[in-house]
Amino acid sequence: MTDFQSIAQQFTEFYYSTFDENRSNLAALYDLPFQKVKHAVKTLDAQPSSGEGGIIVMVTGALM
Repeated sequence: MTDFQSIAQQFTEFYYSTFDENRSNLAALYDLPFQKVKHAVKTLDAQPSSGEGGIIVMVTGALM
């Protein structure tokens, strides 16, 4: 089985660094009204979601 915790950690780092540094790369996902933001990730939890390799990721934290 794939290490879902490692995949979740990599996704979280990629997603939030892209969001913080070059949000336009995520434009297809969101219509965001603000120009500058920084995330402070507090917790990360990942769980396998199916026998087909799915992962559910929950991230908590704050917008700075």
